[in-house]
This record gives sequence, structure tokens and C-alpha cells, in this order.
Amino acid sequence: METLKERAHTNDITRKAKTEAGKTEAGKAQSGKVEAGAVTDAQACPADAKGQEAGTKPCDTPALSKKAKQILDGARSAFHELGYEGTSVDEIARRAGVSKPTLYTHFGDKQALFAATFARECQDYAETAFHDDVADTMTCVETKLRSLAHELVTFFVAPDTQRMFRSAVAEAARFPDLGRAYFKAGEATKQRIKLILERATEHGLLAVPDLDLAAHQFVVLCKADGFYKGLFMVEKTFSKDDINRIANGTVELFMN
Repeated sequence: METLKERAHTNDITRKAKTEAGKTEAGKAQSGKVEAGAVTDAQACPADAKGQEAGTKPCDTPALSKKAKQILDGARSAFHELGYEGTSVDEIARRAGVSKPTLYTHFGDKQALFAATFARECQDYAETAFHDDVADTMTCVETKLRSLAHELVTFFVAPDTQRMFRSAVAEAARFPDLGRAYFKAGEATKQRIKLILERATEHGLLAVPDLDLAAHQFVVLCKADGFYKGLFMVEKTFSKDDINRIANGTVELFMN
């Protein structure tokens, strides 16, 4: 007769076998797409923005299925709250309201899921400065830059942006591709700013000798004060007046 100890051992083996089978099927589903944990150009998303035409976005990723978005929302919540090390696949599945086999089928493993979550946030970052059409007539470059500065400052002091930046720094050594993806997202935004400055210079509204450096300086000015106070938990919330002060100060210093 089978003892309780033997039965428990048998059940444990069965559970492990099912788990491995689920991972094997997930691996098959991912075959030909991406090695587990690797970040492809499509995942990293922010493509090199050089050569982009006016009015185009730097990053157009394939549309995600409803289930994939559901999983990414759960992963984002878990990673933001618990960090990479503190987040388990079980916790992500629980928050997403899906089974582990479903999660593995869509994303392979935790590392690949972290990469996909980060890529999605990088895309949000890259698209932050893409609300205005820079191809329009540059009748008032100061107004356009002021609007852009306000959007960027608002983005930089947002809690989700702060968490994403911390994740990029904390996990850059473990996942160098993620750090590069975050950097490239920022480069895409700066490329958009550069295009605005270039058009303004062509219209004789500005005289900018180094467009690349000027675009970078504009972004850095938008991070002044608020971004670093939030990053180091000196302050957790920022009022409209705080954001306006930083944005307006950025443009006034930049224009002078």
C-alpha cells in the first residue's frame, strides 16, 4: 500500500512535470520570435529617430491583443510595487487574472515579460513629445516650446516615470538591453525637439548652432528640480504651479 510520504512525493513529481510541460509549450509558442529574456529591436521599440519624417512617431509597435495588454498591466503593477526580484510569475498571473500557462504562452518567462513591460513604458516615454505637429507654420516657437516643456515636466514628475527610471538604472547591469531601450526612447524625444528647433532656425526665429546639444539641454532643463526631488523621494507630489514654474523657467532660460 502506498504510504502518505510516497503519495506526496508522487504528487510533487506530477506537479513539476506539468510545470515543465507548460514552459515547453510556451517555448514553442515563442520559437522564431525571441530568445527568452532577450530584447529585440521590436521589443525595445524606440527606433533610431534619425531620418524620421515630420509628423511620424519614432516607435510603432504591433498592436497587442487584449489578453497581452491584460498581462502587461498586471506585470507593470507588480514590477512597480515589488521590483524585479520581488515579483513572481504567480503574482503577475494573479494581478492579471490569467493562468500561468496563458502567461507563458504570451511572454515565455518573467525576464521576457519584464522586457516587454519596460518596452511598453519606453514607447509611452518616446511618444510624450508627439502631441504637436511640428510641420505646421512656426509662427510662435516660444509658445510651441512652452507647451512641449509643460508636457515633458508633467511626464518627468509622474510617479510611473520615476519608477521606470529607477528600474532602468537598477536593472541595467542585469539587462543591458533595457537600459539601452530607455536611452533610445529619450533620444527619440530629443530628435523631435531638434526638429522643432531646426524649423524655427529655418524660419529665422532662432539661431541654434548645435541642434543636437540644444535638444539635449532642453530635456535636461525640463528635469530640473522636480524630477530629482521625486526620484529621491524628497517630494512625492507636484502642483500645477510647480510644473508651470519649471516649464516656464526652462523656456525663458532657453530662449535667452
